[in-house]
Amino acid sequence: MKVKLKKGEHLSSMDNYSGLSYDDWLALEQGKTIELQEINKFIKDKIEKVGANKIKKQPKSKKEEK
Repeated sequence: MKVKLKKGEHLSSMDNYSGLSYDDWLALEQGKTIELQEINKFIKDKIEKVGANKIKKQPKSKKEEK
């Protein structure tokens, strides 16, 4: 799943970079989106899932517009 850090949140570099690899920890701190297999307990409340739950709106057909 793709995740990113919530706005205004920061991850501690203590506890072995919050259980992430250094590269993943750094990417989240820089505001980037990363791919994780599972969310660990150290970051669960500080991140949000990205992309998977978005619903695409269908354009209205000409019949619906009338």
